[in-house]
Amino acid sequence: MQPQLGERQLLIVEGSGPAVASFNEFNPLFLRNRFAVQAAAVVGSNDTYGDEVTQSGVWDRFSYSLGQFHYETDGFRPNNDLTQDIYNAFIQASVSPSLSIQAEARHRDVEHGDIRLNFDLDDFEEEARTSLISDSVRFGAHYYPAPHSDFIASFLYRDQDEELTDAPFQSRSSYGYVGEAQYMFRLPALKLIAGGGYYDVKHNPVEDNSFHIRHGNGYAYSYLRYPAQLTWTIGASVDVLDTEDPETRKEHYNRFNPKVGLMWDLTPRTTFRAAAFKTLKRATLFDQTIEPTQVAGFNQFFDDFDSTEARRLGLALDHRFSSDLYGGVELSRRDLQVPIDTLDGTFVTDFSENLRRAYLYWTPHSRVAMSVSSSPRNLNRKSTRYR
Repeated sequence: MQPQLGERQLLIVEGSGPAVASFNEFNPLFLRNRFAVQAAAVVGSNDTYGDEVTQSGVWDRFSYSLGQFHYETDGFRPNNDLTQDIYNAFIQASVSPSLSIQAEARHRDVEHGDIRLNFDLDDFEEEARTSLISDSVRFGAHYYPAPHSDFIASFLYRDQDEELTDAPFQSRSSYGYVGEAQYMFRLPALKLIAGGGYYDVKHNPVEDNSFHIRHGNGYAYSYLRYPAQLTWTIGASVDVLDTEDPETRKEHYNRFNPKVGLMWDLTPRTTFRAAAFKTLKRATLFDQTIEPTQVAGFNQFFDDFDSTEARRLGLALDHRFSSDLYGGVELSRRDLQVPIDTLDGTFVTDFSENLRRAYLYWTPHSRVAMSVSSSPRNLNRKSTRYR
């Protein structure tokens, strides 16, 4: 496991880090007992250096991975520097043919100046500094009682401290946990996924601006293939959210999120996709979940503000032109209700976001793959109101 794969917001321009998102995009179906080392590095102007090294091993029913990621740069202007280190250790063991367990520990240390990219390149803060230290541990289990059934479970605890020199609250600390469980049932023409989770997060627990978030969720998805050319996705999720701040102001609300999707094989080479669903953004301390992240190929979860309610409608057409060339187009719209907390209260801003995507994949040789894509998007603010 590469250290960067378990983190969001690496703060690095795509392509400038020490490696792409995966060392092995096409993993072998069978792995032998072995020890391996994988490494990547980058060197650039403005004192830019980066490296990522992963050492892993497989021995019968036991496997492990140790990783280190480092990136630093002075940036292209004063106070635009960035230094980042990530360390992780991962182990996994098959206790029996039907039960496997895993554990992971991670540490992240980030320090940077003003790395915002504004329209005016001279618009930056000369004294703004941010530092972040995060530690987390994660445990997981997979139980396989029968060929058509799977149970998976995950538990994650994280402790995070952040220092900001240009914010109203210059010190922010957070800690909390999230636990999730899921059951999967499979038949030739039907697949069912049901699960749920609960997270409890405390921000600034010893400060005047502390607040507490408790969020429980449950979900169920069904995938029905009927008739043979159509695959229907019908599901729903429920979110129960409680927040409490130091002024004893409490908020409690429930959200029901329906999910509908369709994948239609118009021809052996052409597939039509459509989806409509609703989501609620969870706390930023835990941007990981075992809940299905797509409906008919459309992403459900985005890096929105916490508690953002989103509705997405999408249409897509995928086509295989030949055995080594295929492409498609995708159109979708997201309607967002974004809550923004201020000293005067909480305001909700309505946005509409239109996303368009076209892609083309080509494998001219058994060892060469090429792709080209375009993903324009536009975001429009519609209204703002006090909640």
